[in-house]
Amino acid sequence: MERKEAAQFDQEVLDLYDDYAHGRLNRRDYIKKLGMFAVGGMTAEALMASLS
Repeated sequence: MERKEAAQFDQEVLDLYDDYAHGRLNRRDYIKKLGMFAVGGMTAEALMASLS
């Protein structure tokens, strides 16, 4: 999978990642909320991997 640039992500996805990375959101809630952005076969896990 090709690594994406920050500009290719919805700002809400980046905000969720920021909250998770800084401890304002636990992993369970992060994945649950990230799942709202999973589209076209891309899972929350794939989104997480592309953000890392």
